[in-house]
Amino acid sequence: MEETPLCTIMQKHGSDKGQGRHNYTPLYHNLFKNKRTQITNIFELGIGTTNQQIPSNMGPNGTPKASLRGWKEYFPNATIHGADIDTTILKDEKNIQTHYVDQNNPQTIQEMWNQPSLKEQTFDIIIDDGLHNHQANTTFLTNSLKKLKPDGTYIIEDINTNPQNIQQYQNTLNQLPINYRIHQIPHPTNNQDNCTIIITRKNAIILIGQVKNFHPLAKNFHTNIHQHLHQTSHYILITSKNTTYTNLRQNENHPIDHTTILKHLNFTKEIYDGLEEEHTPLSQHLHQQTKHLINTYGGAWEQHSTTSTNNALKLLYSLHLLYHTLKDQNQQYNKYIILRSDIHQDTPFNPEWLNNEEDATLPEFASYGGYNDRYAILNPKAYTSYCSRYQKITQNPQHLHSERYLKETLDQDHITVKEEKEIKFRLLRSNGTLSDIQY
Repeated sequence: MEETPLCTIMQKHGSDKGQGRHNYTPLYHNLFKNKRTQITNIFELGIGTTNQQIPSNMGPNGTPKASLRGWKEYFPNATIHGADIDTTILKDEKNIQTHYVDQNNPQTIQEMWNQPSLKEQTFDIIIDDGLHNHQANTTFLTNSLKKLKPDGTYIIEDINTNPQNIQQYQNTLNQLPINYRIHQIPHPTNNQDNCTIIITRKNAIILIGQVKNFHPLAKNFHTNIHQHLHQTSHYILITSKNTTYTNLRQNENHPIDHTTILKHLNFTKEIYDGLEEEHTPLSQHLHQQTKHLINTYGGAWEQHSTTSTNNALKLLYSLHLLYHTLKDQNQQYNKYIILRSDIHQDTPFNPEWLNNEEDATLPEFASYGGYNDRYAILNPKAYTSYCSRYQKITQNPQHLHSERYLKETLDQDHITVKEEKEIKFRLLRSNGTLSDIQY
């Protein structure tokens, strides 16, 4: 392999990541070479004990903290954190902090993350170079994934390439909201464990609202979303359970079959908002809020019917529920793609939209001088703001249409927005026809 700057740096500090038994540094340089000055926080587990009584030690000729010093030189703006079970090598240096942990013990992992110097930190890169076995690696991963930044990279090193061992890792990793790649790197003498797993967070594709007409939605969803994102995403459906959509204009009732939706669209999680029946306490509460908004605040609220305003509140409540459900389950994603269930996309999803520098990417067209709220691509900061509208509107009601209210919320939270002119869609009616207006 071609020598890289990271190879030279790690060799200088005595790390085995680029010489001897392993040659990971070309891969790492390729991953991070364009982010060297942007990366600010790195964590590495296993910092090189020479105590031969401790499993996965480096032997008597190893150099403790060698890779930590290498990372410090390679990433000039980063603070480096390292952790190990051997307390005799835990000594801080400039821009390097060290911590005790037993990666087989979830309690000590949590105690480490709760230390003042780590409690509020998240990391661009987390590297597990500690114990090299499935149980230890996955114990640390499941208790530490929350500390990875949404666009961060998690690396597990020195994976034994025995097929049964690889399958064991795959079985565990397939249950987590992550993307991963197993890299078995060619090496002139080591064909046993010159292998890493590179992990990043998945995106969340969220379909929200009552699915009024399933078949055109499913075909459109598969063509314009699934084909472009299914390998890197989790699908989440948030809607009402066992309900019937009533089309007041056409005097039609449309039962909604969520079993079919989940089966054919391959959703990995469903969240029911509890709004399926008008007589439930939650539905009655939202109806009372609707009347309060119209009767007390007037203004823009009076421009819409009670049904329209009540539906808007239901949508905001569903987003509020979505946010807190995922938070309680510690489900974190790289990007959140939120789609209303009544849209028919006229343009395929462009994966490049995920790379926009702005916090939020929204459709360019909006009817009411705000931001269109039927389609959104959000980073975690923008997602939090986007889902906060129900709580904010109940605390401080606004005299605004929902699109203008979205704009005001994002502006107040200092969310940067790109209005993407390539996002085009029409509304899907319950009878399967499309609106004439393209948004």
